[in-house]
Amino acid sequence: MENSVSSVQNKPILEVKNLSAEFHSSDGKFLAVDNVSWSIDSGKTLGIVGESGSGKSVSALSVLGLEPKSTRQNC
Repeated sequence: MENSVSSVQNKPILEVKNLSAEFHSSDGKFLAVDNVSWSIDSGKTLGIVGESGSGKSVSALSVLGLEPKSTRQNC
């Protein structure tokens, strides 16, 4: 029984691979997030840090499906 519990704990509960998001406007397109990958294992915490404008919020909103309509995501 212990092995099955260990194998469940080692699997990511959320995994993002190659996330990219770009905004489209009358001025053209802007790549806000480029090829980001990460995962969260059961019982772990993930902190996303970076400078203002580095894509933290766009990444989180894209994963949740809450990105603005002008955003095109690729993952």
